[in-house]
Amino acid sequence: MSTLTEKGLSTRDRILSEARRLLVECGYEALIMRDVSHYCDMKLGNLQYYFKTREDLIYAVIEAESQSDVLAIDEVLETQKDKNQILEGVIRELLGRWRRKGGSTIYSVLTLLQLHNKVFRELYNRIYANHYAALERVIRYLVPDISTSECQMRARLLTALIDGAGYQIVPGKRSLFLDQIVAEGRAIALRR
Repeated sequence: MSTLTEKGLSTRDRILSEARRLLVECGYEALIMRDVSHYCDMKLGNLQYYFKTREDLIYAVIEAESQSDVLAIDEVLETQKDKNQILEGVIRELLGRWRRKGGSTIYSVLTLLQLHNKVFRELYNRIYANHYAALERVIRYLVPDISTSECQMRARLLTALIDGAGYQIVPGKRSLFLDQIVAEGRAIALRR
């Protein structure tokens, strides 16, 4: 695909938004190119100008989700002035995004696709490397004298905690659970 105009970028974003909505609300099997084109009020051929295959579209949706999450982590780090609130802000922001906006569904699709598809396995590895790096920036800011290897391990452990918590949130007990996840996250990231 050639360089997109402003209108082309807007159309691409609209397609990604609609595909994301369908993926979250209806699931992987229901994400059909013809349906995406219908909901975007465009011809299938026009949609395929932007995304030739369903896999290309899903890949772009997952990649955009990941970029958005990394930006959210960086934004908390840049805007939160109270060091004691940075880690809590990151954890709550990510879990809130995944719960309210369906991000956990998108990452579940990635996890399944990467088991059998090399392209998605490479995406999976790149996405996790980017997430680890973002969390390493947070940990390094909060614990500046930590070794590189320890910082990397803590970022992986923190990722495992947050990923797992995203699947375990139960309506009604959410607040207490999130408080415990934040406490455990602090123990992982900040231990001396």
